Amino acid sequence: MSTQKIVLINGSRLFRGMLQRVIKRAEGLNIAAVIDEISTASDVIKEVTPDWIIFTVDPDDDSIPEGINSILMDNPSLRLLVMRTDASKVRMLWNEPHDITLEGKDLTELLDILRNDGIQANIFEGKGLSEYTYNR
Repeated sequence: MSTQKIVLINGSRLFRGMLQRVIKRAEGLNIAAVIDEISTASDVIKEVTPDWIIFTVDPDDDSIPEGINSILMDNPSLRLLVMRTDASKVRMLWNEPHDITLEGKDLTELLDILRNDGIQANIFEGKGLSEYTYNR
């Protein structure tokens, strides 16, 4: 299994610290960088070439910051995981035409997703449809 490099962006210090501790102990995952401001993300991402960006938002927020879309377009293999700080909802996006929202996932399931052990995407050619399942 290859190690997945992760960049953490934003979020409260407490929540970010919790994520760092959990990811550090998880096999196959490595935190390549921690970024406080989205304005510096592009340069850091070019330098460390992560597999994932984890961006945390408030429990009642589903917005994607302005700069994230251009980062995803510039880095086609990069995946974004937007996670509410209460962990009630996780949204995944990447440059291909995918946007996934998962609700009610626990931390073990999140780590499986980051390792690519649980999410499967079935694309129905020519129909513009995607099906995503989380297998646990």
